[in-house]
Amino acid sequence: MLQLSPFIILFSAMVAVASAGCGDGGNDYFCQKRLNQIHIVMTHNSLSHKLWKGSRNQNHDLVQQFKDGVRGFNFDLYASDRSDTKIWHKHGGVQSYDPTDQIEKLVKELEKEENQYEVIVIQVQNGKSPGDNERIEAKGVEYLTDLFGTLLIKSKSKYLKNTFLKHAIEKGERVYLTTDHDEVYSKQFYESADVIGENEWKWNNCRRTLERHRDEMPIDCRAYPSNIQCKRTTDGDDPILLMNNFCGRPKFANRKCGVLNNAQRFKDSGNFSNRYPNILMVDYYDAGEIFDAQDCLRSNAVGGDGCKVCGKFEWDPS
Repeated sequence: MLQLSPFIILFSAMVAVASAGCGDGGNDYFCQKRLNQIHIVMTHNSLSHKLWKGSRNQNHDLVQQFKDGVRGFNFDLYASDRSDTKIWHKHGGVQSYDPTDQIEKLVKELEKEENQYEVIVIQVQNGKSPGDNERIEAKGVEYLTDLFGTLLIKSKSKYLKNTFLKHAIEKGERVYLTTDHDEVYSKQFYESADVIGENEWKWNNCRRTLERHRDEMPIDCRAYPSNIQCKRTTDGDDPILLMNNFCGRPKFANRKCGVLNNAQRFKDSGNFSNRYPNILMVDYYDAGEIFDAQDCLRSNAVGGDGCKVCGKFEWDPS
């Protein structure tokens, strides 16, 4: 019988590991899931991390957010009046800057070999109200989509309907880009209201004197008073479900048991086949226990051991 040397055996094992595809390597959460089956954390106003705390929503830049585990990003973008860039980020006076460098660094991080199976979802809040001439139009959309290049997922609904993300990942498509204004389908810039359903109600766990609605995007994805209503995708698929959870002080709002309480209420509302939210959108993701809540959702353990659901002020709000 032919005897293989230990070196040949070891080399063969190394080749097998190196050639392991999406779904075979252990760091491949997204491979065997559709977009409406994932559970991820999205940062609200992801680019608002600079300088003055009064207009910040995050403490870290996009790359650090990604390294920490964030897989959803909310960009507040406007048309630029400068000649060297077509997009601009604004949120408060000192949060006004060209986000190109930030986005380019995020793309480089995504392109690293260790991140080859990672997928991100992006929502673009495009300008303000209609008629203010601050929306990014055709050239701005092209500028933005060119920054992501071939990473953009080239189907609006396929990965919601019946196709696992593995097939997109193996083609190098790992960024799902949506907008609250007009889509440009040919640029893989999809209308958020067609594919993402969001909550709007008064959470049990808001630490405010007067709890209030959060009027976030997509604006045309609302129906009162049913709280969670959104257009289905054009072929009738269930959308990605997003839960805004950034009410009150971050260390309080991002406590695991409170987030899971809200997620349970989201499911118990009866809309969208009693599903838990796919996306948890938060301010200051690094405060509280938002990734612990994500893990509970991923393991379908909400309410169980280590994934307690607690109501308003059942924990120390300090």
